[in-house]
Amino acid sequence: MKQPVNDITEVLRGLSAQIESMQKTIDSQHATICQINRNGQAQLRKIQSLERMLKKKDKELEELRKRLSKYEEPPKNSGNSSTPPSKEQMRDEIVRRTKSLRKPSGRKPGGQPGHEGNILELNDSVDNIVDERPGKCDECGDSLDGCDTELDYITQIISLPELKPLITEVRHYVTICRTCGKRVKAHSRRRRSNAVVYDASVKGFVVYLSTVQFLPYNRIAAFFKEVFGLEISQGSMVNWINEARRSAEPAIEKIKEYIMQSPVVGFDESGCYCNKRLDWAWIAQTVYFTLVFHGKSRKGRELEDRFG
Repeated sequence: MKQPVNDITEVLRGLSAQIESMQKTIDSQHATICQINRNGQAQLRKIQSLERMLKKKDKELEELRKRLSKYEEPPKNSGNSSTPPSKEQMRDEIVRRTKSLRKPSGRKPGGQPGHEGNILELNDSVDNIVDERPGKCDECGDSLDGCDTELDYITQIISLPELKPLITEVRHYVTICRTCGKRVKAHSRRRRSNAVVYDASVKGFVVYLSTVQFLPYNRIAAFFKEVFGLEISQGSMVNWINEARRSAEPAIEKIKEYIMQSPVVGFDESGCYCNKRLDWAWIAQTVYFTLVFHGKSRKGRELEDRFG
């Protein structure tokens, strides 16, 4: 049963008070939420700043680890990395050259029992023969001159000839024709340069020492001066080597042609210093032909430019 409301004013006043109290509560909660949001944003900025600091510290730690690894880890050499032998330290090179992978066998050094030895065979072509005969009898002391002899054994001694340059003087004459009086020369036009020249044997030896034995010019010059007493300038060596290269170009092109026609070719490169610059000595090899050439880099472009 519904009850009538006699005093509506009191009811509205109570509702207004409740609404006002609720509004205060909402305002207080809103202020609290705003404060929490402000504190959260500050914490977020602080966390982001800490993350940046951590990244910076991680980077510094990695750099310190790299610097420390030089002292803790073994240094890189040609055996445990791609470092070429020319870049490794002297002590690593000494170990690499002296360390042997062979295990001791316990046997004495030298030829083993039952080993088939190799001896030098006597040469049929000799330059000088020396007959060695006894002068007196070691039994009675009498002279052995005019006694019968028989060959006992032969010993051949191999020695180098005297390392002295052979100097040939060519004297060029002019003959006057008795009929017409013309002065006839038996030689080509006179050289304007030095009258002393080197022949093909000296030039070929220089080319061999440079291109086959890879000796630098200063060592070749020192070798000729100390061994033969000849002072050869490095400029002359360069000219002789360039002359030999021009003469060998047809053969080099032919070898390159054979290599390009081969179905399988092996390539390899090795670093070499040329005028204080790191260049590369390349080799191209088939079953029958080998070509060694100089390159500016170790990239495949060097092979494409040369062989296509």
